[in-house]
Amino acid sequence: MDAPFANKPAHVRGLFEKLRELVEDCGPVKAVAYRDRVSFMVRVRFAGAVPRQRWLDVGLWLPRRIEYLRFHRIETLTPTAHVHLLRITDAAQLDGQVAAWVKEAYAVGRQEHLA
Repeated sequence: MDAPFANKPAHVRGLFEKLRELVEDCGPVKAVAYRDRVSFMVRVRFAGAVPRQRWLDVGLWLPRRIEYLRFHRIETLTPTAHVHLLRITDAAQLDGQVAAWVKEAYAVGRQEHLA
C-alpha cells in the first residue's frame, strides 16, 4: 500500500486513511494498490483514490449522475454508470454526504444495481 504514496506528503496519506474508513464501514472490501493509485473492490471496482501532492482525488462509480458542485468532474460511461471525481484537500470534506455516496458506490461494487 506504500507505492502510491511514495514522495507524497503525510497529510495526503491521512486523507486516504479517512477515506478507507468510510469504505470499510460499508462492509468487506478489497483494496488494491497500484503504482500511482488504490482501487476498492467487492465484486467489481467501485471506488478509487489517486494521491497528489496537495490533495487526494477520489473516484466513485455511481448508478446515477449527481450534478453537485463538490464534484470536480463527472464521466458518464453508460446511462447507469457515472464516475464522479472529488478533490479532497481536508479530512472535514470526508463528511456524511461523502459517506452516503461511498455507500451508494459500494452497492455498485456488489452489483446490486443490476438486480
